[in-house]
Amino acid sequence: MSVTPSFWGWLAASGVCEMLYMGGLAWAYARGEVSLLYPVARALPVVLVALAVSDSVSHIVALRQLSIPLSVLLGFLWLKERAAPAKLVGIAVMLIGLWWVAIA
Repeated sequence: MSVTPSFWGWLAASGVCEMLYMGGLAWAYARGEVSLLYPVARALPVVLVALAVSDSVSHIVALRQLSIPLSVLLGFLWLKERAAPAKLVGIAVMLIGLWWVAIA
C-alpha cells in the first residue's frame, strides 16, 4: 500500500497541532483548576474545527458537547462544587459556541 506525498504533510501538521494542544493543556492544568479547564479543553477544539471546516454541523455533535456543561452544572448542584466566576464564564463561552454551531 502506498501513500501520496501529501499524506506526510498532513501527518506532520496533525502531529504539530496535537503537540501544541497537549502542551497547552498540560500548561493550563499545571496552573488552573481541572474542574474549570477540562470542560473548556474538551469542547473548544471540536467547536473550532466544526466552525472552520464545515458548512453544516450535525446537531448530534452539539448535543454531545452539551453534556460537558451539564456535567459541570451537576457538579455545582449535586457535589456542591464552588461556582467560581471563571467556571461560569467558561460554561457561558461553551454554551454560546454550541448555540452558534447549532444555528450555523
